[in-house]
Amino acid sequence: MPIAINRVSEDPETTNQEIAWLCEKQWEITPQVEALKEWVKSPDFSNLPENHYIADIGFGWRRDAMAGGPVLEPEFMLLLAEKGITLHLSEYAFFTDGGQTSLITRSLSKFANWLTRLRTIPSKRQINKISLKRLCPIAGLPLFRS
Repeated sequence: MPIAINRVSEDPETTNQEIAWLCEKQWEITPQVEALKEWVKSPDFSNLPENHYIADIGFGWRRDAMAGGPVLEPEFMLLLAEKGITLHLSEYAFFTDGGQTSLITRSLSKFANWLTRLRTIPSKRQINKISLKRLCPIAGLPLFRS
């Protein structure tokens, strides 16, 4: 998933403003964190006014993971904090190596891809407006009659 960096809208009826979109189709967390660290060194970051932002890193599981992962140094976190950027780490239930996964995992992956295409973080009000009738086919889940 790309890293979605958005300015949070003060109006709950308005979608968040896209600031940057990094790491297209990358689901491993370490390369994404490294890309975010590089972006923080860029003029795009330097020229960003202080505000309320969200940097959302979406990542899948690594089948060969034993421990560890990327390091977020205090200096890096301070740079984010000075701009008002909250870091979200969004874990998705599938393996990054493309190995065989269960039906529910594949469905969650489809749902995650759909959310990624939105390129925004929906508000609670927007989420409540989304019906299961619309989401289930997108996620590949069957609709059940009540």
